[in-house]
Amino acid sequence: MAGAYFLYNDILAAANAVPTLSHVNVGSSVSVPTLPLANLLDRRVAKVARVQRPNAAVDSTSVFSFPLATFGGDKRISAIAIVGFKLTASNGQDITTRARFTVDVYGTPSLIVHSSPQFGIIGTAGAVPAGAPSIVVYVFPTPVTATDKIVLSVTQPFPTSTGTEILDIGRVYAADGVAFSEGVDADWNMTMADSARVMRSRGQQIYAEAVPRYRVGQFRLPSVPEALAIGTVSQPNRPNLQLMGLQVGVSGEVLVVPRSDDALALGRLAIYGRFTRPVQVRHLSGELFSCDLEVEEGL
Repeated sequence: MAGAYFLYNDILAAANAVPTLSHVNVGSSVSVPTLPLANLLDRRVAKVARVQRPNAAVDSTSVFSFPLATFGGDKRISAIAIVGFKLTASNGQDITTRARFTVDVYGTPSLIVHSSPQFGIIGTAGAVPAGAPSIVVYVFPTPVTATDKIVLSVTQPFPTSTGTEILDIGRVYAADGVAFSEGVDADWNMTMADSARVMRSRGQQIYAEAVPRYRVGQFRLPSVPEALAIGTVSQPNRPNLQLMGLQVGVSGEVLVVPRSDDALALGRLAIYGRFTRPVQVRHLSGELFSCDLEVEEGL
């Protein structure tokens, strides 16, 4: 993995920023009461928020506006992620790869401090990568401060044969984090974990109680500079490994994202979940440190 982002301190859930929903262009966007928009802030990715898009056509856009003006905490963000999402046509066709996202960050109700280009999973309808979680991430060129609100727009810019679409999103995650340049994280492992209960009978018949599988990522970070390990005198509160370990612990959320423009690699390697053990920062020599991290995927 040629560099990575470790994102933590999501501001949307911290602010309880349940979004308002609106619609742009042809059609409409309607929240399903049994799967409400508040689910976008829930770390259980399988607990989705559902939006029905009647009369959807080309460029039909659902707009989620997350309010932050009254939130008193840190509003700096380095990236936004959409974790676990699916776009389905009324005929049952999976058109997830057609979804395109944009993000606008507001400094005041009328001032956009950053507007992203479109991003999403690259592909054609029906070609959603098997086994890969649906996850897309937009990393801001430099961290920005979301003083007023964050607006996430979801567009289907391609021709469709259906007039209705269903959009499910498991989690929207806007966070600051530690950014490692190329070469810092030289070693990583990905384990396909399975906690199924398996027993054998006297006749050696296997009986299994299957549960959903998940991934565990192990990241070895050698030769980390002091600024990323513990911060510096000039920037004592800059995101670093020590602060991340203290603030996240083993119960908080973390998202590990590879520095990659490859949409498939991003889905296969990015992991949203929790640290399985406390962050341990080791001093090597001089101003160099090392750290091993393990992230267990949440479902």
